[in-house]
Amino acid sequence: MSDDQPLFGLHFSNIPIANLRMEFAHHLGLLRREDFRRLFLPESDELPQTNYLVWYGMPDELLSFLAQRAILGIESFVRYAAVQAGAVSGRDIGEVFAIIRDPWKRFKGGTAEILYNKILGHVDSSLSMKVSNPDLWEVTLPFYRQIRNPLFHGSYFNDPGAEGTLQVFEYIARVYAWIDSWIPPLQRQPRKIDGPTVTFRLKATRGPTVD
Repeated sequence: MSDDQPLFGLHFSNIPIANLRMEFAHHLGLLRREDFRRLFLPESDELPQTNYLVWYGMPDELLSFLAQRAILGIESFVRYAAVQAGAVSGRDIGEVFAIIRDPWKRFKGGTAEILYNKILGHVDSSLSMKVSNPDLWEVTLPFYRQIRNPLFHGSYFNDPGAEGTLQVFEYIARVYAWIDSWIPPLQRQPRKIDGPTVTFRLKATRGPTVD
């Protein structure tokens, strides 16, 4: 099958960036509430509910799903921000778009290195997370190794009480705040989210291998 004929006939549209920020802000707000986190204790028999869903599955699987959505959101947003920064700095926007569509074709390295250093460093060397916020980079690299990658490769959280998941969201809030510090002002979302330094205390439960 040629590239002109999409597999299974599926086509894609971009997720509105504002939707990503609103969903993240909503779930962060819920996780900051003690009464919501109590729903994930073993003795709770209430169904967790957000503005986006009512969950009938296992509680830890919901926490993993929310974290996956939040990670996908920030990984999409940082690429969008790279385009906006490129436009302001006078970069060839066509080239920047080509890079963010498939950055692994252009750059070598892990996902975190490419998203937060290689793409942004190509647009403006001062934007690389290693350069502009080394303290945040010191958290980002182990986050990807210890949490993001297992979560996207067959594991899910074992996090009664959702305290570790809350810290995942607080970390992602720090990444959004870092992007907001350099993205062109007109492209920022109206609600800026910030959070404290976090320490991760999650155990991953191994799931089935998916080929």
